[in-house]
Amino acid sequence: MRYLSISLFLLLFTFMNLSVIQAQDLIKGISDQDLDSLKNLEIQMQGQAEQIIECADFSTRKTSCYSLIRNLVVALNLPGSFNYPFDSLKQISIVKSPDDKFRIFTWNLRNNDDSYRFYGAIQRNEKTGVTLIPLFDAGPLIKKPEDTTVDNNFWWGALYYKIIPVNAKNETYYTLLGWNGASKKSNKKVIDVLRFQEGAVVFGAPIFKVGATDIMTRVVFEYSNEVQNMVLTYEPEKKYIVFDHLAPITQKATGFYELYYPDGSYDYFVFEKGLWNLKEMLFDNGTIKTRNDHIEERTKKGIKDRK
Repeated sequence: MRYLSISLFLLLFTFMNLSVIQAQDLIKGISDQDLDSLKNLEIQMQGQAEQIIECADFSTRKTSCYSLIRNLVVALNLPGSFNYPFDSLKQISIVKSPDDKFRIFTWNLRNNDDSYRFYGAIQRNEKTGVTLIPLFDAGPLIKKPEDTTVDNNFWWGALYYKIIPVNAKNETYYTLLGWNGASKKSNKKVIDVLRFQEGAVVFGAPIFKVGATDIMTRVVFEYSNEVQNMVLTYEPEKKYIVFDHLAPITQKATGFYELYYPDGSYDYFVFEKGLWNLKEMLFDNGTIKTRNDHIEERTKKGIKDRK
């Protein structure tokens, strides 16, 4: 019995040591003073983010959004803040690149007409320190997003939930999966690309091959608002970007995207020879484990989990 008690004590002691080490790793590079500031700012932003999503009054949602922006800028400029997770901010999508070089914060503000304005910031983790790049939504002004390359000042706004790095021509293309609430009648999802060129941010790149000679800089899907969720996800085992094949509800509805629905099959992109190449009609036969990200639901109710 004595030996059992000693074993349990040693096990508990080991577990406690591991917990301390993990906590130390979590706040690596953050002073006690800055950590206290980050915690206080996070508490404030948590309330503001909840107001942005849940409040019925647009004026209050807008004021809360601007207050959150001010607090977020202060927080992300604090030394060591790149290592701070902001776990309580469930209404904000926070996605870190797999190579740990940057992370993107994105969220949306619902307008009175049920359209959305998007807000975001990129926090870069560089050798010289952390830099912050704001994102300014100009989506409604971009008439041909599939063919347009933009910077952070003219951003095609979206709520991002996945970053997939690929390399071509000695450059890293960070492929982004995101959601864009279009209107009362339709939703949009997007496959975009982020690049860093001489310190500047560029969105979009001609790397999506959708036909023999057709190349796009980003891929936008628009579909009926009645669809609970359109599948757009990354399958790491196959290295596919898999998505629902969308089709009009009738032949006469062709071109009216608020009447487009998934037809039960999947298409996908695979990265080959420096391009994301479109492949059609991938049926889910058990080899592809498609997942719903439920980004539409989480946008309204708060993002409950992060990818």
